[in-house]
Amino acid sequence: MTNIFLSYCRKDAAYAEAIEQHYGNTDVKIYRDIRDIAPWDSIRKFMDTIRDTDFAVLIITDNYLKSPNCMYEVLQVMKKKDYNNKIFPVVVEPKIYETNAKIDYIKYWEAQYRKLSQELSEVAIVNTGSLIDDLRRTQEIALSIGDFLKTVSDMNNPAAQDVTTAIDAILCRNSKMTDHKSAENYFKNLNITMPQMAKHFTDHEKNVFVKTSYATVIKNIKGLSEQLHSQNDSYTIDVDDTDLNETLIQAFKDGYTIFGLRIFLTHPYGGSSFNIGISQDMNIGDKNSYNEIYIPEIVDGNLLFKGQMTHIIGNGNKNPMTSQELTKEIWEYFIQPHL
Repeated sequence: MTNIFLSYCRKDAAYAEAIEQHYGNTDVKIYRDIRDIAPWDSIRKFMDTIRDTDFAVLIITDNYLKSPNCMYEVLQVMKKKDYNNKIFPVVVEPKIYETNAKIDYIKYWEAQYRKLSQELSEVAIVNTGSLIDDLRRTQEIALSIGDFLKTVSDMNNPAAQDVTTAIDAILCRNSKMTDHKSAENYFKNLNITMPQMAKHFTDHEKNVFVKTSYATVIKNIKGLSEQLHSQNDSYTIDVDDTDLNETLIQAFKDGYTIFGLRIFLTHPYGGSSFNIGISQDMNIGDKNSYNEIYIPEIVDGNLLFKGQMTHIIGNGNKNPMTSQELTKEIWEYFIQPHL
């Protein structure tokens, strides 16, 4: 049986209905929210299953591209290697083929990110809880939607009314999936554990991880700075974003400057993925001055950060770090000693 996940906005349910009815009496299993989420079950857990199905039909409308849940499903499917071979886009919104429209959608999600960031800045960081995850996902959508639209608009997408015919043709010639299922059955019948492939992250996935972590670090530092000032108004720490890739931090005591710090995204070694740079040189746009560089590393199947110049600063953390742990290191080794 072939498994297909239907990803769509409920405002556009008519397109989903037509596809599901087409496969009503076939060996194609359609996964759809209105039927496969039991009462009080997790919606997010269901959306995560898009990664596990054989294919995903994406009904791309303006509603879809502005829906946080739909774009979350897109983020999940983009985590699969060669995900363009796993998706069947149904392009109802033809504007996505236009460059200006792609820019408009990027700007829309950037505006959503700024709005949410501003609203969260008005809440004490200790009370934000999982809301920071919403901010991180919104940033990830803003970072990824351009690549997604580029991929979809480069595909030879059939007209909406011809989609099921095109899907049928692909399923008929897709024999590799059947062979794979049979191999899995042999392992299961003989009670032999299938060897697991080591977790692999693409350059795009690493970039998304670094950029979203960067946003989290800056958000945390702003929260720490505001709380410090609220408890001791002798200290004021300005955290200013020069753009999405660089932030200037300047600290004052009784109105007088005591230090400055710059945090930015960089490619110091000419690599294909971003790193996070730290510099006490306040020249905006200078990506060649470093006091520390944090690069993403795969540790036990997860992406974490590792400082590359800890021997220079002498007392830095030499262990892989999450974005929260990275915030702690930056605050303790680059900010707090000057206060």
